[in-house]
Amino acid sequence: MVVRNIYLVLRSILCLLLACSVTIGLVNAAGRAPLEIRLPRAEVPQGAEAQWIAEKMVLNGLAMSIRHFRYKGELEQVRDYYTDTWSRLGCPALTELNQPPGYMLGCESNDYYFSVRLQEAGREIEGVVTISELPSSAIVNRNTIFPKLKSTQVLQKVESRDFGKTAETLLLISPKSLEMNMDYVDHQLLQIGWTQEDVTQSVNQNDYSVTKIYNKRKQTIQIVYRPTAGDLGGTQMWVNWVK
Repeated sequence: MVVRNIYLVLRSILCLLLACSVTIGLVNAAGRAPLEIRLPRAEVPQGAEAQWIAEKMVLNGLAMSIRHFRYKGELEQVRDYYTDTWSRLGCPALTELNQPPGYMLGCESNDYYFSVRLQEAGREIEGVVTISELPSSAIVNRNTIFPKLKSTQVLQKVESRDFGKTAETLLLISPKSLEMNMDYVDHQLLQIGWTQEDVTQSVNQNDYSVTKIYNKRKQTIQIVYRPTAGDLGGTQMWVNWVK
């Protein structure tokens, strides 16, 4: 999963949470590796332009897939399409949620949760369809071997597999300063054979961030550091590790 899609991924996850009315933070109870679980295909209306955001992804141990599409037609046509498609997959009823400027549909079968977020975009309908395991079939897994200070917390862990590559994306929060976190990660990665390839700073009126990229053979790690809001001096980190 490429970094530019992570914000769209997290928006899709938030929609899924709202529709399910459950908390995702869940390894599979049956002991299966979540990335090996076969989910139903994330279908889109015929004629839609579609691309995978993540065909195989794991959020804190919960297997899911996410697909984005654009469809030239009416919102009601797309709603009818998913009502018919999901009813044939064993969904007894749809949950509907109005989330301006978007619209959410979801349903639960015996094994999976199906959801789609729809939004009008000019003469098209833009949609993000998500298929996931039911949260009741998983338990929490936010473990990572990415080097971090002991006081750093893992808020979210997303694993994905695209084009034969596995990726791990982390959202971390630390009470320590941005400089302390960067120095610690630099030292730990360089000690185990990583090479720093690039570092950039972004300074806007209300935002400051530092992005660092490391390589090791065919692996890449990209880290975005941002100071947390307020005067507490903490750090937020996005980590995208393509393995």
